[in-house]
Amino acid sequence: MIKDGNLTDVENARKLLKNVPDEMFDTWLRPIVERSGFPFSNVADDIQGTKWVGYLGYESLSIFSGYSWRKSTGLPVDKIPFKESSLWIIDGLITYNLTGKWTLGGRPIPDCKERFGFHVGWVQRTGRLIAPIVIRFTVDGFLVLDGSHRLAALFSLNRDDILIDAWMAESNPPVGF
Repeated sequence: MIKDGNLTDVENARKLLKNVPDEMFDTWLRPIVERSGFPFSNVADDIQGTKWVGYLGYESLSIFSGYSWRKSTGLPVDKIPFKESSLWIIDGLITYNLTGKWTLGGRPIPDCKERFGFHVGWVQRTGRLIAPIVIRFTVDGFLVLDGSHRLAALFSLNRDDILIDAWMAESNPPVGF
């Protein structure tokens, strides 16, 4: 799909989400844009009713595009106050992958078991996550935007002692992170 003259979806997303660091864009958002497209030409465009609502953590494109981001390294995962909805998703991924019972509503993610298995193996071999997670602070805790499968793998191995890296939205991070 071509947006804004001769821009591809990836180029257009990069233009509209210019505050997203290249590493974070390339590992998280680029694959989503390539798979699902990016049907927006302006940050004021409405994302309601699209998959992008969930991808962007239920923020408007305008708000999300205004975040600044910082990469924090060596965070003790057991000290991060995750939002309950993120913990529910992580727990649901663990339940599905260990018991086969899907509890998250809708249908299981097509490659869920493969992704989970890959991340379990990665953590077992390396003692770390393969990539930083992406989180945004809310008044109820950190919302996981990207990294639920990685965290599910980590927690399923009872390895909450591992230090992780995270891209954090800089809208209002809590003290100490």
